[in-house]
Amino acid sequence: MKKHYKIYLIIFVILIITGLSFFVIRYNQKTFVGERIKNPDSYLLDIRKMNGSDNHSMDLKKGASLKISFETYKGSLNLKIVNQKNEIVYEGNGKVATNFTIDLPSDDSYTFFVKAKWAKGYINISVK
Repeated sequence: MKKHYKIYLIIFVILIITGLSFFVIRYNQKTFVGERIKNPDSYLLDIRKMNGSDNHSMDLKKGASLKISFETYKGSLNLKIVNQKNEIVYEGNGKVATNFTIDLPSDDSYTFFVKAKWAKGYINISVK
């Protein structure tokens, strides 16, 4: 009887480990459902479901203004804007500030990094 108990226990443990592994792999899978538009003067993500990251770069002039609309409805959505020197121009999560403008300090190439964890929301960046 003890041998059968050990075999059942081993099978149970293997099934639990397999199930947890499947869940972890599925949960971390990169996903994007929505609309993504990347232009030289704008970047739009209309996100119905996103897990993973995205980025876009724009060459912009000093004094240009970025009009940003950014809101997170579900999950976590983070935006970081950096210049070529890797200096952070903006970093946020779309929960505190949702509509704002950023005046750019110099001629530079600016990169917009987006990280999402099972997010729903939008990011709309355009040059004014």
